[in-house]
Amino acid sequence: TRLEAELFCRWLTERERAQGLLSEDQEYRLPTDDEWSMAAYLPRERGNTPAERNLRIEGIYPWGFTWPPLTQQGNFADLSADPEGKQVVQKYNDGFPGLAETGSLKSDSRGLHDLAGNVWEWVADSWTGKGEDADGVVRGGSYLTFERKELLASYRRPLAVQAREPDVGFRVLLANVGE
Repeated sequence: TRLEAELFCRWLTERERAQGLLSEDQEYRLPTDDEWSMAAYLPRERGNTPAERNLRIEGIYPWGFTWPPLTQQGNFADLSADPEGKQVVQKYNDGFPGLAETGSLKSDSRGLHDLAGNVWEWVADSWTGKGEDADGVVRGGSYLTFERKELLASYRRPLAVQAREPDVGFRVLLANVGE
């Protein structure tokens, strides 16, 4: 769940501060929706909430501008998961029929792994920006994703913050407190 991901970030922050690995002005946290977009090479998007920014930019994927993705761009629903090719990214085979170990596929030019595929990633924002009870947001697609639209860098998926899904995980960001 998003809460469990946030609790993990707090636990890791406290643990590493206690070990002297982090200063008091550093913390681990989930990225914001905007930070996730920047990591996926999107230009600034218009809109105040993830719901308003959803799908505003066409043709940009976390791996670049080509569809379908080139070899080893991410772990998606592909021919290794469904050899009959019914619900897959057509002509794509990443070699992983299910989850892949983090970092198994090639990184982008900055060394970031798995922005596309493997697991959807929680971001810190709510779908509509209205309080903690509102739906959360996940980004990036998963090993079950095959639809082009859902793999666009600008696509956001609303998800109940208490949802626990086998293809949803999170990315940890190290930041200065309050940034």
